Amino acid sequence: MKTALAYLVEAASTNEPFCLLQGRQVVLIANDITHKAGSFGTREDVVFKMASEYSREKRIPRLFIAANSGARIGLADRVKNMFKVAFKDASKPENGFDFLYVSKDDYEKLSRSDRKELLGVPVDFGGEEVYRVTDIIGSEPDLGVENLKGSGLIAGETSVAYEDIFTLTVVLGRYV
Repeated sequence: MKTALAYLVEAASTNEPFCLLQGRQVVLIANDITHKAGSFGTREDVVFKMASEYSREKRIPRLFIAANSGARIGLADRVKNMFKVAFKDASKPENGFDFLYVSKDDYEKLSRSDRKELLGVPVDFGGEEVYRVTDIIGSEPDLGVENLKGSGLIAGETSVAYEDIFTLTVVLGRYV
């Protein structure tokens, strides 16, 4: 599942004044805010860029319907579901925390030599040996800073498109 969608649509209407647009093509780019908050990963960036380039190549107006949370910076679900928080005072979490940790069993699952997803150091917490998280590597694609590169890609392509063709961005909800 991806959050970016691109369509080539053709206007059709029998109502004035829209019938003047009859047969006019538009490249429509949108994103699905219900999937990962509409965030953009590297694959969505490529979809956006290719659709915009097609629009410029064919001299077709480009319409971007925007409702997203920007570049996807996240944490692998597998890792996120395993880590716990060592609060300074468990009865008052608003006072902050000392560190994030995983159980010894979870650490062994996440730090296999063939695919390390997490690094940590052993510490005693509440009389139990746990691993304080020092590094989260993760194994899912499109969760890191590589997605910020795509933001630049989209900005550059949009800048060129503004000069070449009619472009319109309609913001629904939020847009980063």
